[in-house]
Amino acid sequence: MDSFLICTCCGVSWDERDDILDDPQLDLVGFQVDFTGSSNGFFLFNHIVEGCGSTIVVGVDLFADLRSDAHFDKNLYGTELCPGRCGRIEDLVQCDKPCRNAWVRELAIIIRDRLKS
Repeated sequence: MDSFLICTCCGVSWDERDDILDDPQLDLVGFQVDFTGSSNGFFLFNHIVEGCGSTIVVGVDLFADLRSDAHFDKNLYGTELCPGRCGRIEDLVQCDKPCRNAWVRELAIIIRDRLKS
């Protein structure tokens, strides 16, 4: 069986998505917007184990079903309606704008809270 995710630095593997969400040695550090609009962006996790410390990039779509609310098509980043949070990877504060990135930010909060539980 193929692993769901493998750390390219130390070789640790996670067989399923829930293994990632339940691993206390992973820390969600941010959300990287795909400004081209070709994807929903990426979550960045730090692998906090001695001898590793790498950052692992995982596509948002692999976690999308954790949040099923309405999605918006338009990216508001750079417009007067946007508070600019998506320009700061580590900013995981919820956004209430009708933007295609707002639901991802809420998803990031769900993931962060699960990792810390």
